[in-house]
Amino acid sequence: MNIIGIDVSQGKNHATLISKEVEKVTFKFEHNKSGFQILNSYIKSDTVIIFETTGVYSAQLTAYLKSKKVRFYELNLLEAKLRMASLRRNKTDKNDSFKLALLGATQLSEIKNHCNKQST
Repeated sequence: MNIIGIDVSQGKNHATLISKEVEKVTFKFEHNKSGFQILNSYIKSDTVIIFETTGVYSAQLTAYLKSKKVRFYELNLLEAKLRMASLRRNKTDKNDSFKLALLGATQLSEIKNHCNKQST
């Protein structure tokens, strides 16, 4: 299974892919057609994406993932903060995307029950 954690922000999104084949890959993409094409190049049929709710920016991402029928879990900010508190906390966009991916790798069944939105 591929898990992508995305730290959604106003400018560029920071993303980290964790998979069995590739331990860790980081990349950035913007909220536009070419940016979403970058994201799409990392998505496979077994990919799960996890990100925090950030208003209009995460709404664009949610709409894109729904249109592509990609499995995702959108956590509210408090839920994500509480879950990531157990992981070492160095606040950077790159680290946050990695921690969100780790949450998917280690706590996916719990996230399914406590997420803000998810794909159907």
